[in-house]
Amino acid sequence: MLDRVKRECAANLRKILRVPEPRVREIAEEAISAIMAADECVMEIGHLSCVSTGRDVGEYWYAFDRELGTARLQYLFVAPEARGRGYGKGAIAAIHDALSVRGCNCVELNVLASNAAALALYRSCGYEVDSHEMICSLPSSAALKPD
Repeated sequence: MLDRVKRECAANLRKILRVPEPRVREIAEEAISAIMAADECVMEIGHLSCVSTGRDVGEYWYAFDRELGTARLQYLFVAPEARGRGYGKGAIAAIHDALSVRGCNCVELNVLASNAAALALYRSCGYEVDSHEMICSLPSSAALKPD
């Protein structure tokens, strides 16, 4: 099971991060090792399937820390052709249900400020902005070379 999780995590990270294969495997190993190292942590990976066709239309994974009673939705993806049909909202509702029965009292996630559709989805499911992450783009090293 853990090998399958590592493969899926690496495949998902490869899509998201667009980094070379050896590095994405490393990142996946580190992420999963950190999650699995905590005895009090549960991780679940799932696929979203279309009921009428049986085709996969998305996937998700989350980690739940029993000791803290909090979970982190690490990844939620719905295929572009399946968006707007309730798969994301349904997945979030199912995740919330699964976590509630385990004693979870809070689910956290990160979303890009530029992803209006995801922000709307999460807000419609009860999520609120809790903090802001700020970035500063630095000039390239070439621009800093003296004349």
